[in-house]
Amino acid sequence: MRRAVNIDFDNPYSILLGYDPSIVVGAVSKYTQTVTLNAGVDTDITTTLTTEPYIINLYDNLDNDITSSVLSYLLVGGVYHIYCYSVVELVGCKLKIIY
Repeated sequence: MRRAVNIDFDNPYSILLGYDPSIVVGAVSKYTQTVTLNAGVDTDITTTLTTEPYIINLYDNLDNDITSSVLSYLLVGGVYHIYCYSVVELVGCKLKIIY
């Protein structure tokens, strides 16, 4: 089951284990990328990530959460690709990943 999480991307450690930055199990990092979702087709977003994502969030250019547009991710050629779908073209979306 997927649940919404408010993420502090300036402190990626806070999203693990109940927002307590004093309890860290392992190192985490953040990745951001500005992307355009094409209308009516799956959009393949190629990242530079070689480590599997823990959390993937997507926001439109008005900072509305559109994470439900994320369909899947897959390791291709040694880097992760994020696959998204939108009925309309969305320009200036922000992809934010904790890995």
